[in-house]
Amino acid sequence: MATTFPESTQTFPRMMDIEQSDLQLVNQYQTAMKNEDYALAQQILVQIPNYARKIIQANYLNDMNDTIEAVQDYFAARYSPAYVVSSTMPTSQENGDFWFEVTA
Repeated sequence: MATTFPESTQTFPRMMDIEQSDLQLVNQYQTAMKNEDYALAQQILVQIPNYARKIIQANYLNDMNDTIEAVQDYFAARYSPAYVVSSTMPTSQENGDFWFEVTA
């Protein structure tokens, strides 16, 4: 998994628009990818200024997916739909948990 959540806040780069000056290289990159010439595509890609913030690649999407799954798992474990009803306070009681004390 490539996420840092929940140990720290996961950050993602702020993406940028492709500029007019990028179009020739972007078109060459797309053509190389369509032709399955990945070595050439990589050579072209690194020539695009700020390419990592302009071209969405699998690693960006994978990091995002891993983070979304980690957030889902965190909230599913932390905020389950169950309520604790007991005469004593649960030892793992944390701020925001629901506990109903049985008094009678």
